[in-house]
Amino acid sequence: MNPYFIHYENLITILEIIAFLCGIIYVILAAKENILCWLYGGISVIIYSYIFYISNLLAESFLQIFYLAISLNGFLSWSKKNKKEIKSMKPIQHLKIITGGVIMTIIISFIIINLSKSSYPIIDSFTTSFGIIATFLTAKKILENWIYWITINVFSIYIYVQKGLLITSSLYLIYVILAIYGYIQWKKQLQK
Repeated sequence: MNPYFIHYENLITILEIIAFLCGIIYVILAAKENILCWLYGGISVIIYSYIFYISNLLAESFLQIFYLAISLNGFLSWSKKNKKEIKSMKPIQHLKIITGGVIMTIIISFIIINLSKSSYPIIDSFTTSFGIIATFLTAKKILENWIYWITINVFSIYIYVQKGLLITSSLYLIYVILAIYGYIQWKKQLQK
């Protein structure tokens, strides 16, 4: 056997580990309001877009592409001289966001169920819809983005365990812990 030949499954594992590490760095830096978070987030989502595509999690794959665009937006937003302050939303704003997320979940579910062979179309659509929302909230420095991420990540863990993506499942468990940390850090900043 050629020593330079990398078996396809080994390549996926290596890519998953790289995406895993970049994802952890992204969340830690985001919790600390460090603009470099968007670079590491961008690397992670490019790799995960490919991994999710070949794992037949199509909405998750397309969501990663969306995250890449939002990473650029987040970088540009956070790089402005007048650094944005952390803000909190009112309950009525959450109600509107959740309603919009549910509607988006229904629409995406319908599309995925009818046009693809996604393994978990409803959960996949839910994490996609609310992932879009949470990413916007992160870019706008809205405190409650972390609560949305905790919820999304718990559902994501289930999907990834079912698909055998154990490294990714571990990453999302760490994301839950880091989202709690991020919420605590941002709440302290908001109260200053």
